[in-house]
This record gives sequence, C-alpha cells and structure tokens, in this order.
Amino acid sequence: MAHVAAEAGISRRCLAKWYARRRAHGENGLLDHSSCLAISPARTPEDTADLVEALRRQTKHGPAGLAADLQRLHGITAAPATVHRILVRRGLKRLRDLDPPTGEQLREVNRYEPRPGGGHDFPSLRGARGWSRCR
Repeated sequence: MAHVAAEAGISRRCLAKWYARRRAHGENGLLDHSSCLAISPARTPEDTADLVEALRRQTKHGPAGLAADLQRLHGITAAPATVHRILVRRGLKRLRDLDPPTGEQLREVNRYEPRPGGGHDFPSLRGARGWSRCR
C-alpha cells in the first residue's frame, strides 16, 4: 500500500482512509460529504426556544434583554448570541417585522438559501423580468 500511496502523491494514512471508505460504502463512500453533525446535541431545547419567541412577542426586547428576562423570570441562562440564533431561526430577527400592539408577524420573511447546484436566487434589478440566478 505504501508504494501505491507514493505513486499517487498522498500519505499512507489518507490512502488507508479512502480504501476503508470504498470497502464500506462503495463508490458513494469516495464522494465529498459534510463533516458537520446532522443534529447538534448542544442545541437549545425547543421549549426554551418557544419561551424566547413568546417573550419576544410580548416584551419586544432585543437578544440581551430577552436573555436577562429568561434568567430573571424563568431561571434559564442563555447568552444573547444564543437568543439571537433562536430569533433568526424563528424569523423574528427584526423587530420592525412585528406588529407593535399584538406582536404578530407583519410580513413574510424571505430567506435566500443556496440552490443545490450552487448560486442564489435574488430579485432581478433589471425591471420586471422576474428572478435572476447568480453564480
């Protein structure tokens, strides 16, 4: 195996890793794959996220104020950055998107996500031609 690795210009360890993937998963084992976790064991529980959303709609505070309210009212410690991530995930990042008296969402939140083939969809700036694709 060492001479094959030397001919390919890679380390023996790298070749052994690829060989084990090939034996275990076939051709699909050699494809690129994400190294991030499918689920995060440290993610904020959903009941805490629901509480953050309810507090945001009631008090209209920002992430720092909501983190302080969580600690003071419910004994839950969360960093303002964590509260901000929850608000972004729930589509409540901008306070101006909420109706002041009721706390209901005024407009739909548009998130521009990458397409599977790459690139993004953005509204066209060339007039009424619809959507254009950026690469």
